[in-house]
Amino acid sequence: MSNEFLPDPLPSLGRLLYIANRAVTDQAEARIAGHDLTLTQWVTLTALWRRDGMTNNELAEYSEVTPAALSKTLGRMEKKNLVKRKMDGSDRRVQRVFLTPKSKKLEPLISFYNDMNELILAEFGKQEKELLFNMLNRIIDRAGSLEINEV
Repeated sequence: MSNEFLPDPLPSLGRLLYIANRAVTDQAEARIAGHDLTLTQWVTLTALWRRDGMTNNELAEYSEVTPAALSKTLGRMEKKNLVKRKMDGSDRRVQRVFLTPKSKKLEPLISFYNDMNELILAEFGKQEKELLFNMLNRIIDRAGSLEINEV
């Protein structure tokens, strides 16, 4: 069966952002996998490289994931000996996450996002990059400020 009769896709912002996100994520995942990390694990490590001993809730907020999703990620990271979870000394209900010697050796990967930005945006000029980031942040702010109503 031929695809010649498929209509052109609609000019949907959501569709284009989804496709762009998927393409960039696939590239990043493939490159970070050589360090035996997932992109989600790398994001978690970037937070801890900047401030070791963050709480589960702080890490979930930083990573833009639910605490339950973060807990699964941390469990996998503990099995890889990348992090240790310890109860907070002053509040036993709070759990803090710490780097291990193994993950501290990976700290040069903190600039991985710069490498990916340069790779993906290689054909963009400085002003185009600034405009793109500005516009994406405006989209995020606008979408976050809208009330959700049924269509």
